[in-house]
Amino acid sequence: MTAGRKRILWIDIAKGLSIILVVYGHYGLSDVPFLTNWLKAFRIPFFFLVSGLLFDPDRYAGPLSLLRKRGATLIRPFIIFSIAVLAGFYLVSPQMCKEQISDFGSVGWCGYALWFIPVLLATQLLFLLICKALKAPLLRAAAITALAAGGFWLYRIDAANVWNLNFALTAVMFFGLGSLLSRPLTEFMESRPLRHILLWGGVCLLFTLGSIFNKPRPDYFLNHLGTGPLTYVTALSGALMLCVIANVISRATGRYASPMIFTLRYFGRNSYIVLAFHQVVALVLTSVFLIDAGPWMRALMWVILVVIIEAVTRCAPWIIGRKKCASPSPDKSRDTSAQRCR
Repeated sequence: MTAGRKRILWIDIAKGLSIILVVYGHYGLSDVPFLTNWLKAFRIPFFFLVSGLLFDPDRYAGPLSLLRKRGATLIRPFIIFSIAVLAGFYLVSPQMCKEQISDFGSVGWCGYALWFIPVLLATQLLFLLICKALKAPLLRAAAITALAAGGFWLYRIDAANVWNLNFALTAVMFFGLGSLLSRPLTEFMESRPLRHILLWGGVCLLFTLGSIFNKPRPDYFLNHLGTGPLTYVTALSGALMLCVIANVISRATGRYASPMIFTLRYFGRNSYIVLAFHQVVALVLTSVFLIDAGPWMRALMWVILVVIIEAVTRCAPWIIGRKKCASPSPDKSRDTSAQRCR
């Protein structure tokens, strides 16, 4: 799949928006009326849809090929980051660390953000198997819809949900739609004038308001899926709305546009590290240094996350399956090659 310049830019920005929404869903939005539940309806589906936008099933001969490639970029960092996060938990509370280790076999990371990674890997494997078995896009769409229905059924019968892998059946719908819509969505974003894109984003925004009526609220990290069809409509609408926002940002010009784009791309390209460490950094700051969960804690948390990102990407990029790379400078934020590797 050929990637155009603007496509890479707005998808990188979308990844940055995605991880920032995940972080602030944990810290900063929990006390905001309406906004919390509204964003909760689609920020995790957006994460999976954006991941799907970058997934080309033709790059893999089969599941073993995918596992080999993901061994370096998903599995190895998951193991190393899990150990590092457990060490952070031990610093906060040895008992917390012990309880997490004892629950690892049955519930995995539960509400801690690293739960995304095994589910993402299972989701990619499921979608790849579908793509190898079915060639027609409509058949693939029907298959991922059927799997999502199966995931909803498992939720309704309260089935055992080890490592939240039941949610992979639902996540594959958002991930698969991201992959299936990647080319037409990119062409739409590149070819249409801004007013058409904003109009489409406005329509998506209206559909997200259905989350008001979705009770019980979805909790995706537990495979709690609310009222079914309404959950999926609001989630997909919100994910597409955020894609529109990312595209609008990619078109921005002016004094503040370049730093904003650079920041979003930076965190988007390093979203795995942010995902892994933001909660344990906040816990350490709150518990050890007695900084409450306010603006100062969140600002310091981002500073520490940047330090961790730079330490990993500059000193040990092999952890996340990269070669040694130079980070993009702000004045090159619109360059498609966000990193120069050597």
